[in-house]
Amino acid sequence: MRVVVVDDSLVVRRQVVNLLRERSGIEVVGEAGDLADGLRTVKETRPDFVVLDLNLPGGSGFRLVGDFKRQGLHPKVVVLTNYADDAFRQHAEYLGVYSFLDKSNEFERIADVIIGAKAPNRGQMDSSSV
Repeated sequence: MRVVVVDDSLVVRRQVVNLLRERSGIEVVGEAGDLADGLRTVKETRPDFVVLDLNLPGGSGFRLVGDFKRQGLHPKVVVLTNYADDAFRQHAEYLGVYSFLDKSNEFERIADVIIGAKAPNRGQMDSSSV
């Protein structure tokens, strides 16, 4: 599974990348710290997954999900955010986000969600984090 990590915090990006690199079958192919770099990196690398923060310089991570669709890009998006209230979760589901994780208590689940995508009969949105 090829993954791009988009988060404005270098510290968080490093933590996510390190967590993902520990797992067999996951290859981190790019990183970005803002909206424009996120779109460019995804266009260049064509990953299977994007781990995406919602609060980014240049706009919302939700905007980036829309940009992917408009550009004909179809990575599975795993939102990883501190803004994990029901309204944000519902909007993520509406946009077709694959999974929605709260940074404060679901951070360690990132790799499991991505690896779990290989399992048969997976739904669009990870129901355990809705």
